[in-house]
Amino acid sequence: MTNQFLKSLLILVAGLFILQSCKEKEEENPPLIKEDLVLISNEGNFGWGKGTLATYNPADKSLQKEVYEGINEQEMGNVFQSINKIEDRLYFVINNSSKILVVNEQLEFISEITGFNSPRQILEVGANKAYVTDLFANKIWVLDLAAAEIKGEIDLNGWCEQMIMRKGKVWVLNRGVGK
Repeated sequence: MTNQFLKSLLILVAGLFILQSCKEKEEENPPLIKEDLVLISNEGNFGWGKGTLATYNPADKSLQKEVYEGINEQEMGNVFQSINKIEDRLYFVINNSSKILVVNEQLEFISEITGFNSPRQILEVGANKAYVTDLFANKIWVLDLAAAEIKGEIDLNGWCEQMIMRKGKVWVLNRGVGK
């Protein structure tokens, strides 16, 4: 090969790299969670099964199973109780494993919140603040979402389940025990 040919080849390769770098970059990690995607919490069998996350796309009628496990290469835990989206994060409440998994919109693991007895539901109640009901604690846990940890508790007479917020007040389904 001649020097002229090698120089021409080098210029051609350099030009291709320059053209490639001028292309608009695609979004690195586009959100997996879209408006029309349905998230399905599969509890798993109490005590010995594992909870899993499935997604259903009504547009093409496709079902994806064990999505969380495929992305994070780890199991969720036992009894996948509920899901809630707060800001750009999803909170997966894993009841029998006494934890909440925090994931981003690509369903990638961010953190784990522990210290519960048997968490059931999570509800955003303010900026970086959420409540978590608990089957066996006779209280509502108060979370600091920014720190991803329990910051307090509200004692109850009996266990609690569902919560809703209306006009600035939180309503709780409480299975009270007689006083």
